Amino acid sequence: MLCGAALFLPGCAEKTSNLTPIQSRFFSSVQVIGTRGAGLGEFNKPRSVAVDSNDNFYAVDMTGRVQKFSPDGSFLLSWQLPQTDKGKAKGMCRDAAGNIVVVEPHYSRVNHFSPEAKPVAQWGEHGTNAGQLVFPRAVAVNSRGEIFVSEYGVVERVQGFLTRR
Repeated sequence: MLCGAALFLPGCAEKTSNLTPIQSRFFSSVQVIGTRGAGLGEFNKPRSVAVDSNDNFYAVDMTGRVQKFSPDGSFLLSWQLPQTDKGKAKGMCRDAAGNIVVVEPHYSRVNHFSPEAKPVAQWGEHGTNAGQLVFPRAVAVNSRGEIFVSEYGVVERVQGFLTRR
């Protein structure tokens, strides 16, 4: 299992560092990618990361921008979420179809983007009933493609959006 917390992504426009050996029971080295900033490949308070099936990784930052990097840390592309006035994105993961899922808490919605940054789906309705979302925070997809979304604030829950069995 790959956890987003294991990757530290301060940002970069180009691959700027090599692997640095570290003393750890879990890892042999660390790769620090970039610096703070608002340019391509740079980050302004990175909030979440996801990895695709080709080991490219994606990061969303406080500007509502999603950026894609190659496995060696080279910048590939970026795109902006459609709205950021109310607040910024939080959680990310990869769905069963290989799309990148980005959660927007202040809009109570979940977005799916292709690895090429094309919008594939957007869903979510604000509310406290089952199936509605209030401040979704994190998202995960299981082996059946079912999506689990955690929420905080008004409601403290996790909802599973399940396939028919």
